Amino acid sequence: MRDYGTIRRMGTEEARMLHGERQAARLLGISVYLLRAERKQGTGPPYHVVRGRFLYAVEDLSAWLSARRVATQQTA
Repeated sequence: MRDYGTIRRMGTEEARMLHGERQAARLLGISVYLLRAERKQGTGPPYHVVRGRFLYAVEDLSAWLSARRVATQQTA
């Protein structure tokens, strides 16, 4: 079972840290392959490129994930 609450439990200092692809994918609960595909399509979270590495800020990952939240409707 994936832990989607990981991002919300992090403090502000941790939220400013940059994470590589594997860690970012783990925080989002998706595979590295899906994260790469989203990036290539231009639909993934914002990222930084430092010496050829793709790095992601936790605050950007959290905002990207929140923007994809789908509210379900309850039927009575």
